[in-house]
Amino acid sequence: MREAGASLDEALALLATVAGEGPRYAAMLHGLQAERDGLRGHVPDTVPASRPAPPAEPLANVPRQAFLCAARDAGIADELPSTDASALLAIDRMRRAESDDPGRHGPAHGLLMAWRARLLVEIGKPDLARDLADRSVRQLSLYSDRPQHIQAPLVVALAVLQRAANACGLTEQADRAAQRATALYAILAARDATYTRDLAGTV
Repeated sequence: MREAGASLDEALALLATVAGEGPRYAAMLHGLQAERDGLRGHVPDTVPASRPAPPAEPLANVPRQAFLCAARDAGIADELPSTDASALLAIDRMRRAESDDPGRHGPAHGLLMAWRARLLVEIGKPDLARDLADRSVRQLSLYSDRPQHIQAPLVVALAVLQRAANACGLTEQADRAAQRATALYAILAARDATYTRDLAGTV
């Protein structure tokens, strides 16, 4: 029963991202919600019931506070670079540190790549941003054994990837990124409600 409840919560989080696309998706969401409601009182929620996703911000602006939250989890204590050039230098330094001590700086390296991708979107270079955000997601995914360090960074990296892919007309890639970000956001929100504040505007 507990596993069924968790599976339904994950499915609901994913379906919520496409429920507005047509009556079939809305009906599926309604049916799954009814099934999940039948388990309440028997199985604790892993995702809060009917919590709306935070509103999406404009294309070029994944919120800075979301990156600051992700930086905390990834182990970055320094200020985030303010320009593309300084971000490039920070990524290079992190890459060298990672080669000297493999694994230690991996999540921080991945998040800095996502931050630079955000800056590239802001200066009107979505193609470069999309490629870099995609590499950021792959870099962070290498550390799936450290979820507390990569889940928030992945949410923001996927948010940047979604915006950049949409700007490039790659809607399927954007939709996949949005769905994955929404599922991770739900997991984080269930673990600690402060993530709903810190990551608002990402999904």
